[in-house]
This record gives sequence, C-alpha cells and structure tokens, in this order.
Amino acid sequence: MARLPTPDRGQPIDVPYLYQMATAINDIADQVDESAEKYTTIYSREAQKQDIRTSDTKFFASFVDLPQQLQVSQGDTREFSFDISAANFKYPPIVTVTPVNTGTSNASNDVLAVLSSITTSRIDGFVRFNSSGQVDIAINVIAIGVPE
Repeated sequence: MARLPTPDRGQPIDVPYLYQMATAINDIADQVDESAEKYTTIYSREAQKQDIRTSDTKFFASFVDLPQQLQVSQGDTREFSFDISAANFKYPPIVTVTPVNTGTSNASNDVLAVLSSITTSRIDGFVRFNSSGQVDIAINVIAIGVPE
C-alpha cells in the first residue's frame, strides 16, 4: 500500500488530501475486517475455547541446545526449560516441542521430548534417550496462546 505524504507545517488542508487520507484509512480497514477466516480458536484447560483475532494471537518460538557431544546411556534423561515470561500469555499456552538432531549420531535420532510443566511464564520438559551413545540435540519450541 502506498504511504500517504505528511503535510508541511502550515500547509492548508484541501479536499484531495482529505480524500487520500480517507482512502488510506479505508484500505487499512479492509485489510483487518472481521471475517471468520481472520480468527484463531485456542482451546485451553483454564479458559476452554477462545476465538480471538489471529492478529491478536500470541506466538512464541525458540530453541535450546543441550550440551553437545553428550555421552548418554539408554534411559537417561536431560531436563530443559524455556522462560516465556516476556511473552505475556494470559493463560498457559498450547505448546509443541520437537527434538532436533544437530549432529550425525544415530543415538540422537532415538530420543523422546516430553513436556512436564507449562505455565504463563515457563515451559519445562525433559528428553529421554532410548539409545546409548554420543548425542547432539536441540529442542525447538512453539507456544501459541491468548495475550495478557
């Protein structure tokens, strides 16, 4: 969308300029109209179903690297956490974590990531290693929720 030029100080405001302003405002209104396709439904234990505008939905995405070249035995676990307090979620968000093999070890392919606690300010979980060996693992996280 074209930007509207700002008037110079003391410049008289005329009808063409007001027309350009009204057109620009209407273009913005058309882009953020109230259609059903522009809403996101978020279900949570605390608030049940929430339909909010997608533009108002809060997203948090990050990753954490576990210690690299970590030597593990089958059944070992390693904890991870994410501080999400800056995201300002109103309720604990819906969270997905994904383990990522950042190396070449087969043991890095045989892991399970589990979430143990989700609050409005923190995500905690652990990785369980199902094979022994040296591992190089990162954990990706995506949290989607209702903003404060």
